[in-house]
Amino acid sequence: MSSKHLQRYITELAAHHNLRELDTLSIVTAVAKGGEGKRLRHRQSVADSGLDSGVPS
Repeated sequence: MSSKHLQRYITELAAHHNLRELDTLSIVTAVAKGGEGKRLRHRQSVADSGLDSGVPS
């Protein structure tokens, strides 16, 4: 794990911890509400990989 992505990793672990007592549908609902108004394009998600497709060859 790189220090570059450490905060993302910690945030994901905190979210899992905070949602641990919810059922699956409630978790999906919470995640969907958290993504409202946000847009992530493929180009943005692979921008830091150094590869054209984002997939290692």
